[in-house]
Formats: sequence, structure tokens, C-alpha cells
Amino acid sequence: MSSDNLYTCSPLQAAWALIDKDTLDIKEQYSEFIKPINDDWSSDAQKIHKLDRNFLLKAGLPLKTVFSLIETGYN
Repeated sequence: MSSDNLYTCSPLQAAWALIDKDTLDIKEQYSEFIKPINDDWSSDAQKIHKLDRNFLLKAGLPLKTVFSLIETGYN
């Protein structure tokens, strides 16, 4: 999370896996960084998680794009 305030924070990373329901083997797995969606930022959280805001702005995908990737993976 990007903030100490649960009502204004945004997710920073999403990860998911597609699992074979019979064997429970992982068929595919994904992880994407998410661009911060607001200016509310916790420097304490940054120190703990080692995720720099500038890195996320450059390497992260828009939140809607990440959710679309998740949705596509389950279709």
C-alpha cells in the first residue's frame, strides 16, 4: 500500500496464478507493479517494502490495465 491511510492508499503490486484444478499445479503466474494513483505516499512504507515511488511511476502499469490482465487470464 502506498499510504498509512486505508481509505486513500492504492495497491502497488498485484500477483496471481492460474492453477490446474485437478493437479493443483501452477499453470501460469503473473506479477505486475502498479503506478501510484494518487499523491498520498508513506516514506516509512517505502523503506520497509523497498519500492520507490519513482520506480513505480516508470515501471508500473495503470491499475485498470492490471485488472484487465487479471480478467483476461481467467477467461
